Amino acid sequence: MTNGWRSPKALQEQIDIIKPREVALFHGMVDPVKLGSVEKMAIKKVDAPTGDFRDWEAIGAWALGIAAALKG
Repeated sequence: MTNGWRSPKALQEQIDIIKPREVALFHGMVDPVKLGSVEKMAIKKVDAPTGDFRDWEAIGAWALGIAAALKG
């Protein structure tokens, strides 16, 4: 579990087999121009923000950490 996040029950068996060292979660991007009508309605219904919320610096640091762990 990461900061209150829990893995989906349907994936728990695979997670138990793989045994990841850690789980990292990153914000994504919602581009309303690329959404279909049902997706747009869902976004509006839950009042979800749209835009690009990716933190490329954090993603890059995470990737470099993985590379260092694999080298070491």
